[in-house]
Amino acid sequence: MPAVILLLVFLAAHPFAPGKSMEGTDGPPGNLDDGPHVYWRNDTTAVVFSFTGGRLVQEAFTASDTVRFQGSLDGTAVSFAIPTAGPSREDCDTGPVSRFLAVSDVHGDFPRFREILLASGVMDDSFAWTWGDGHLVVLGDIMDRGPAVTECLWLVYLLEQGAERAGGAVHFVLGNHELMVLRGDLRYVHERYLDGISGVTGMDCDDLFGPDMELGRWVRSRPAVVRMGDVLFVHGGIAPGSGVDEMSLSGINELVWRGLDRSSVGYLLDGVERVFGSLGPLWFRGYHYGMEDLYLETTAEEVAILHDRYEVERIVVGHTEHDSLAALFGGRVLAIDVPVDDRGGQQALLWEAGAFYRVNADGSMVLIP
Repeated sequence: MPAVILLLVFLAAHPFAPGKSMEGTDGPPGNLDDGPHVYWRNDTTAVVFSFTGGRLVQEAFTASDTVRFQGSLDGTAVSFAIPTAGPSREDCDTGPVSRFLAVSDVHGDFPRFREILLASGVMDDSFAWTWGDGHLVVLGDIMDRGPAVTECLWLVYLLEQGAERAGGAVHFVLGNHELMVLRGDLRYVHERYLDGISGVTGMDCDDLFGPDMELGRWVRSRPAVVRMGDVLFVHGGIAPGSGVDEMSLSGINELVWRGLDRSSVGYLLDGVERVFGSLGPLWFRGYHYGMEDLYLETTAEEVAILHDRYEVERIVVGHTEHDSLAALFGGRVLAIDVPVDDRGGQQALLWEAGAFYRVNADGSMVLIP
């Protein structure tokens, strides 16, 4: 029986008033606090639970269309509105947009993520969307490594709702670390989760993002590739000669979605390896260098073929670090994963008024030729 189910069976047998602590659940100090997490008991009932001060608290909500509750995000009070119908899968092609900002490989670093979004004018201090009809692209790898994955996910979730109300949009493109966590590979999960809510309650970290959890079902609905006007966004890249490069963008997304919860048998027999392996869009690094026995370094001619095939002028990727935001292949590929600690903060790619800019953590902008 999944750990989340076991936990909720225990809670049902040992009820306590909403907001009170579970008696007898001693745990690590409050710096391991985590939540909220939303577990869908059925189509209309959600259990909202958090790990607070070493104890687990929970409250059940029932609604026909939207579950609403008050909570906090990094100490700031926020209102959560969770549709009972669940998230819809995103179309892989947005058409032309007025402007976009792209950031990659957040890895649970909430302060730096918050900093670059504030510096870029995407949101305000209360996490409210302030960018009108602009589009924000988070190019994979929110999960793993850092201590504030839950907060980063909820921030993108809330900004997505705010952007939609304002006529803009947020696009969370899956990375290899989302794939790893959703498929139970927890090698890079931060100790805050292993020692906190998971260690104390016995819940598996991947169950916190399972298909019956709100964040889990939302992440499972996000795409692996998105085309925005004449720009293609993909976490790793489309590998020439891999077979993936012969698929449509919608076909790539469909296979990724079908494979996220496949068994090992289905994974091997249903062709999922094409999109989840080293030549898949979440893992490929061939735009940057070759890897012996895996793939050769991509050539300029191969990049040009990809551009023609997908009818784009630029491919924007994360996943592989560069010292600073980099234009590769004469600007045909833009690499936006940077060493955040070395740079002193995140960098973002801004496209506005027909030009590309590097946005630094202090809000300064540098034109990319």
